[in-house]
Amino acid sequence: MTGAEARVRVVCRQMAPVVGAPAENMRATRHAVSDALAMEADLIVLPELAASGCVFGDIEEVRSAALTRRAGIFGEWQELVAPRDAVVVGGFPE
Repeated sequence: MTGAEARVRVVCRQMAPVVGAPAENMRATRHAVSDALAMEADLIVLPELAASGCVFGDIEEVRSAALTRRAGIFGEWQELVAPRDAVVVGGFPE
């Protein structure tokens, strides 16, 4: 690489989100993001559907777990990472 090198610390957090336990999942994602920040992460990757769980029984269960992009958890992640200017990657059912 020539010129200035840019280094990005990527931290992938493993967790087991549970369908039907949104408060637990939100708490677990906040903890995962905070832990990654303690490791000086610039990019934090959470499991697919970390906020809602991902093994749904039927479409109605998916609909009941659906979030919008304006859901409170995303604002919380943004507040957590703002001082470090980090990014969180996490999927959610819409």
